[in-house]
Amino acid sequence: MTDNRPYPTIKANRDFSLTYRKGKIVRSESLILHFRQRRDMGSPRVGYTVSRKVKSSVQRNRLKRLMREAMRLTGLRIRPGLDLILVAKLKPVPPDFHSLCRELNDMIVRAGLVVKE
Repeated sequence: MTDNRPYPTIKANRDFSLTYRKGKIVRSESLILHFRQRRDMGSPRVGYTVSRKVKSSVQRNRLKRLMREAMRLTGLRIRPGLDLILVAKLKPVPPDFHSLCRELNDMIVRAGLVVKE
């Protein structure tokens, strides 16, 4: 059985904190991308967060699932050794999946995180 998750997930609080403090930021309409280069050159790792200001846990989890799926379907090869954190912005109307995918692709390319082939 194949794993549909191309990127391992960041789970440790210290990794989130380090990326927030020492990383760089790219913003879009409904997402914020924090990223930093790690010392090792392992596969890129991705963390997903949604603010508690989004009151319903159902909505928070839905946004995280959408971000995970958008990241899985990017089709871009991200440089090894990066930590990425995707943060969903608080919006009155959550973004639809296709616009979220477009924004994520644009942000990754704008930040220069794609492997040059």
